[in-house]
Amino acid sequence: MKLGIDVGGTRTKVAVLDDQYRLIQTHSCATVIREQPFLDFLSNLIEEAVGKWPQINQIGIGIPGTVDTDAGVIVWCPALQVENLALCQILKQRFAIPVYADNDVNAWALAEGQIGSCREEQDYVLITVGTGIGAGVVINGEIQRGAHFGAGEIGYMVEEKDLLSPCPSKREFGSFERRASAIAVSNRYRGKTGQTVDTAEIFRRAKQEDDPIAREIVDGQIDALSVGIANIACILQPGKIVIGGGLANEGEYLLHQIQQRIRRLIPGEVPVALSGGGKWGGAIGAALIPASCTRSLPAEAAGKNIHYI
Repeated sequence: MKLGIDVGGTRTKVAVLDDQYRLIQTHSCATVIREQPFLDFLSNLIEEAVGKWPQINQIGIGIPGTVDTDAGVIVWCPALQVENLALCQILKQRFAIPVYADNDVNAWALAEGQIGSCREEQDYVLITVGTGIGAGVVINGEIQRGAHFGAGEIGYMVEEKDLLSPCPSKREFGSFERRASAIAVSNRYRGKTGQTVDTAEIFRRAKQEDDPIAREIVDGQIDALSVGIANIACILQPGKIVIGGGLANEGEYLLHQIQQRIRRLIPGEVPVALSGGGKWGGAIGAALIPASCTRSLPAEAAGKNIHYI
């Protein structure tokens, strides 16, 4: 059996798959950050799952940061306030079960190719837009992690005007993330109005109410996101670009706005779709990390054999 843990900046999702890659249990909980509390938090999740399903023989963990998949080390992760943590070695010693870790968006991208919108694609990019923003790049059916495991860290993409700003450290969120993430919408709205309102409500006000501030902020965020997507399309020319994360809940409205802008920015059609991985896509993808890290993603993990409960 396989255990997948999708660690998010605010919530963590857990999935247990059997040996036929059928989804048999899921749950979520609030994420605990900083090194020692985070290790104890993960240990408790694993102990609970293994106690209920002692047949678990592989654990995959998706981390919202840069992960050295060869060494099983979290290189750095601002969202968790963790750096240079030998996560897999520590957990393997505690539980005597093989543990593998990867960037959380890479994990979700694995699931997207198995159960989501990219089952027919060999070359695609999954972009998650939520508390942060990141990408999982798949070429010829394989996750591209880069020379130093930072491929897909699109939150650090820049524009010309960023030359006038201080260079962010690796402990800070990047320029593109500050402009294009979902949390950027609520932060800007609070800065302009003094109101603490979630992103979904700000989008609703922009679409349905006479709220010029909401409309200005939403339009600016979609502008920034569209520019980033257009640049990714020019560099990689993937068969499809998929949007996941909290912002994907804006559905067809979001897709229409992005596609309109991309047509103005670059020539040719760029297929843009919403993630089909579902609520538990990241956790399912995390369960697939061990096979991906050992370059042996099994054929039996095809989408038709992974069933939601």
